[in-house]
Amino acid sequence: MGFMSSTLPASSLTIQLEEGSNAQGKGRAVQKDAIALLKEDHVKVRGLLDELEKTTEKAKSRREELLQEIERELKIHTTIEEQIFYPAFREAAEKKDDRKL
Repeated sequence: MGFMSSTLPASSLTIQLEEGSNAQGKGRAVQKDAIALLKEDHVKVRGLLDELEKTTEKAKSRREELLQEIERELKIHTTIEEQIFYPAFREAAEKKDDRKL
């Protein structure tokens, strides 16, 4: 599943993900709540870190695979936070401050 694009209505945070591929080489678009996705990412990265911690020095290739996967997941997570979540949070905070005026 890869990050594709976002839609950012003021009331909710959703992102569009590409899932798998079909005969035309295109994935099925899936809408998902950005906050739920961030929470899922936390769980996934914790699991990967736990798995990494359990490996031994003999499992060099497995460690490299895990580190690459952790890096990829953290990049996706950071992109969602920086491009979707934080801007929407700032926008919501600004609107709330405007209502006080």
